[in-house]
Amino acid sequence: MNLTRPKMHSTPTCGPVSPNFTSDPANLAVADSVAYINAKRAGSSYTSARIRTKASWRPGMTLSDGRTLRSVHIEVRAQVPSPGQGLLASCLLEPVALKYGAWPQSGEVRAPRHVACLPACLPACLPAADCAIHAEHVGWAVQAELLFGCPRRMVGTARTAPVGVMNLLNGMASLEQGIHFGGAYPNGKHQEVWTPQANAQPYSGGFHTFAVDWTADTITTWMDGSVTGKFVSKRRNAASGWWSAGAPASTRAPFDQPFALSLFVAVEDPWTGAPLPNTTFPATLAVDFVRVYGFPA
Repeated sequence: MNLTRPKMHSTPTCGPVSPNFTSDPANLAVADSVAYINAKRAGSSYTSARIRTKASWRPGMTLSDGRTLRSVHIEVRAQVPSPGQGLLASCLLEPVALKYGAWPQSGEVRAPRHVACLPACLPACLPAADCAIHAEHVGWAVQAELLFGCPRRMVGTARTAPVGVMNLLNGMASLEQGIHFGGAYPNGKHQEVWTPQANAQPYSGGFHTFAVDWTADTITTWMDGSVTGKFVSKRRNAASGWWSAGAPASTRAPFDQPFALSLFVAVEDPWTGAPLPNTTFPATLAVDFVRVYGFPA
């Protein structure tokens, strides 16, 4: 592992833009097999970090042995920052290329967003180079487990307790998961589900597992082993299914293209507002693991 020079992208391909993503170890570090993304106050501005995968996936992609993927499953075990105005902890699936046009015509999946995440395939079918991460200190270990430290042994190869991707903001007490699609901003569409914790307790109190199951016509979100939402294509539901103005004849666009995984903490996002004097910094997103599974047709 190389902890000194993680390669970070300075701007997202779509969705919220947080200024000053850096490769500084103060913003991105690994300790005891956990990755820490730290948003910090720097005078009147803020710095943070972002991890994005080089690899990307989609249902229908062809594997090296000639088979195609029927579905993709991704799960992330993470602990989100303590509550605070102006904070957004996020795990997104973002399109590799804006084939259908500007955001959100080319799509976005919000795995967990207090903070989302999404798909990958069985490592036996992928060369190691395809499973690299842009942050050099993070790598893929055996059996499609993205580890932040020493390799671990997974129990079995089957998916267990699938969960959904995420967004959590400000109070960190309600999990948002969903999809963006439709026309270019401001004519985009979104569908989302919100999952509060019992007694309005913040998710920052411990680690939780968020996940997404992705097929050609459905995207199902999970949290701690329970289904939280399900979204379908226009092919499945002509009235309310997802669609893209960039491909009006398609009933599966934009979620028929490769998407990559992105993890970050944003500050002063338009969705969250500005931090207050009592917002605690550093605001830390701790990521224990990311696991990705592919299921051949």
